[in-house]
Amino acid sequence: MMSAAAISPFVYEAHQSVAVPLCPLCRRANASTPATDRYGFLVGTSMCACGFAYLNPQLSASGYLDFYANAYRPLINEMRRKHGLSPLVFGNEEGATMRGLLIAHEAARLWPVRPVSVLDVGGSAGALLTVIARVWTPLSVTVLDPNPDELAQAAKRGYQTILGTAESRPALPRHDVIVCAETLDHVHDPLAVLTWMHDALAPGGWAFMDIVDASRFARLCAVSGPYAWKLDHPCYWCPKNLKAALLITGWRIKAQARYGDGGYHYAVWCESASSR
Repeated sequence: MMSAAAISPFVYEAHQSVAVPLCPLCRRANASTPATDRYGFLVGTSMCACGFAYLNPQLSASGYLDFYANAYRPLINEMRRKHGLSPLVFGNEEGATMRGLLIAHEAARLWPVRPVSVLDVGGSAGALLTVIARVWTPLSVTVLDPNPDELAQAAKRGYQTILGTAESRPALPRHDVIVCAETLDHVHDPLAVLTWMHDALAPGGWAFMDIVDASRFARLCAVSGPYAWKLDHPCYWCPKNLKAALLITGWRIKAQARYGDGGYHYAVWCESASSR
């Protein structure tokens, strides 16, 4: 296990923690159990009978802003270095190739001709949409992300940008397509985010979402417990509870896939259950 203190100035204990008294999906009360996450932080965790797991308590919004600004990338890249992997560079198109082409080929099948507007939720520097555009070219792209430096890179690509998080739920015109890749694991209120995205979708549109299948990922990592806990993931999903959350918030699955080593990423393409 790496020592977070040796890599980054971020001090977890210096920030306010917010208790999560009820499961964010089914509203059931659960106990909080301490666990050491993959960076070496001591975090609180809850595992619900509905299959959903979550950090409890969670960092405050200001704590997470500090974490993502000062600690996230150094910690991720140190972990990759220890596993013999090259560091991640934001805005790197090649790092987004597999997921981008997966989304693009299905996009071309679902909506092959009509020009569309795309909202990329948590889209960082826009690398994913740049890969998608090699196969399927949208009319316009709007990237929502909390990191101003990465949004500046997205703006250089010609994309419209909005500084914020999914949970800030900014008022937006409706978009034909919503991409929410590697984002649902990072939110605090998943039902609110899924509802906001549903309301931001134009009639007849569709959305791509993916999650880390937490139990499968833990098995692949050979961790001692059922989940590989990490401070940057407040939410721990499996396909069953993602499907339940989509049903609750008005979505219907059109297609699904697994990707990544061992298939630990689970992806869905959805439409509004009332749009057609």
